[in-house]
Amino acid sequence: LLSGSHGTHVAGIAAGYFPEEPERNGIAPGAQIISLIIGDGRLNAMETGTALTRAINYCIERKVDVINYSFGEAVNWPNEGQTIAAISAAVNKHGIIFVSAAGNNGPCLSTVGCPGGTTKSCIGVGAFLSSSMMTTLYSLREKLPATLYPWSSRGPCCDGARGVCISAPGAAITSVPRWTLNNSQLLNGTSMSSPHVAGAICCILSGLKAEKIKYSPFIVRRALENTAKVTEFHEPLSYGYGLLQVDYAYEYIRKFTRPENNDVQYKVTVGSNGRGVYLRELHEVERCREICISIEPEFRDSADNDEKANFFKRFTLVCNVDWIRHPSGIMLMNYKRQFNIKIDPKSLEPDAVHFAESLIQISAYDAEAIDEGPLWRVPVTVIVPRIVGKPQGYRFSVDNVTCKTAFSRRHFIHVPVGANAAGQFISNFLCLYVGCSFFGLFALPNVINF
Repeated sequence: LLSGSHGTHVAGIAAGYFPEEPERNGIAPGAQIISLIIGDGRLNAMETGTALTRAINYCIERKVDVINYSFGEAVNWPNEGQTIAAISAAVNKHGIIFVSAAGNNGPCLSTVGCPGGTTKSCIGVGAFLSSSMMTTLYSLREKLPATLYPWSSRGPCCDGARGVCISAPGAAITSVPRWTLNNSQLLNGTSMSSPHVAGAICCILSGLKAEKIKYSPFIVRRALENTAKVTEFHEPLSYGYGLLQVDYAYEYIRKFTRPENNDVQYKVTVGSNGRGVYLRELHEVERCREICISIEPEFRDSADNDEKANFFKRFTLVCNVDWIRHPSGIMLMNYKRQFNIKIDPKSLEPDAVHFAESLIQISAYDAEAIDEGPLWRVPVTVIVPRIVGKPQGYRFSVDNVTCKTAFSRRHFIHVPVGANAAGQFISNFLCLYVGCSFFGLFALPNVINF
């Protein structure tokens, strides 16, 4: 029973094939498609955990290379649950690359959906809008600067993980089912950017297989992240590591593929179960904080015991801000190691986002590996809220705000004790034609509500 036209459109982006009209082809027209319905028509096409688990098991049986998952919704506990365990097993045990939509609940921070933006094993994709897409797809009269779609979900995840991995074009005019009586349709969403990346990965794998180059989901993801394009309008919590670059990712894998890279990934744990540092409440930023970071190598099931026993890496720790103090390096063997970092948020500007990332890469002593880039990261997000209390009359105002197209202006306010409502007033006296939207979000322990 079909649950809608969404899946056909997604498949067309990833691997549509039109031999008579090659300009309509998808990203990887030579890829073979397995279409599995997980949306339940009785639930308004929403997926179920049982359906998703069965679909993943089927993909494992058929030995697929890439799974695209253009579904998702909010979740209370990131990176946990039986469905997440099934996704992780598909990636870590069976070598399947899992690509998923980051979500369409932006532009507020911490709006990434599950599993794309909340699951370690997924490559979560944000939705990018280029200038040429504006004129070609949306028939705008003039080109505007490229941007991320405002509704594309932003990180970080509530457990501190970055959330969005990379970004790719988030719209296309391509196939829909014949029963819609349409030749094609324009749809947008991270559901469209995700198959763009999935198709690109298929192209990369095709080249690697042709050259008999070994790979794994770990090095493919690392290649996408370390070669992503950082633009002048880049926001780390919005774009992830940047825009997809297929050719650079392919060359990265060709250059750096080897067993010690292919078979191992790194588990970063902050405190008891976090995947990054995320401080956003007033009591969290009123003093310096000492935070314990754990790092542990995780090997694929196919890795042999000699590889595990011989594992030894020297890492150099580098950070791009001076309000984080950290050790200069760490030596890692095949067991968990720990180090502490010190964060001093007292000097940071209030009502603003401060993002840093501890970039951990092969030590300079290994001259051949410097270009490999970071092998693991510790994302650090600190938000210093503005205090709006009795001395301020429980009011906060901003004047002379200049708005830009698709530009988000963020404010972070510490909610006064006892407050149960808030009002906002927006006035414009200078421009005749202007449009703006207001989005509000509040955080509870381990839960982001919007």
